[in-house]
Amino acid sequence: MNAIHIVLADDHTNVRELVSTRLRREGDIQIVAEASSSTQAVEYTVAQSPHLLLIDPMMHDGMGMDAVREIADRRPQTVIVVLTAFTDTAMQMTLHKLGVNHIVPKGIESHRLVAMLREAVKAQPWPPSSAALSEPFLPDSESILSITHTLNDEER
Repeated sequence: MNAIHIVLADDHTNVRELVSTRLRREGDIQIVAEASSSTQAVEYTVAQSPHLLLIDPMMHDGMGMDAVREIADRRPQTVIVVLTAFTDTAMQMTLHKLGVNHIVPKGIESHRLVAMLREAVKAQPWPPSSAALSEPFLPDSESILSITHTLNDEER
């Protein structure tokens, strides 16, 4: 496979920019579109036909879960990876029922995120067990949550 094509969807500009900047450093990953709303996530994913959609389903427009469902229906070959601050069991079950392939906590270390995205596209399960998802990741200097101090109250 050549470059992994990714649509990145998150309504928090700072998070989207941090993730995009980190992923663009990888020679085998290409961000083909960045969406700031659920509507854009659907539009860009359908239009771009990426290998992978990296999405926060809890966007402020309130339509993130609907977007995930629609994308899973319209683009079943696109791997859907959720990047979220909410990883409780009920949420995980709902997301998997909607068609999500992988759920990743926003506190994930950037190098782990890159590795997980590569593995997800290869259709290998990540994390290797459901227990791994509940284990906290130790933050590194590029942890996605390390920029929360730049978010306003509404974005938190």
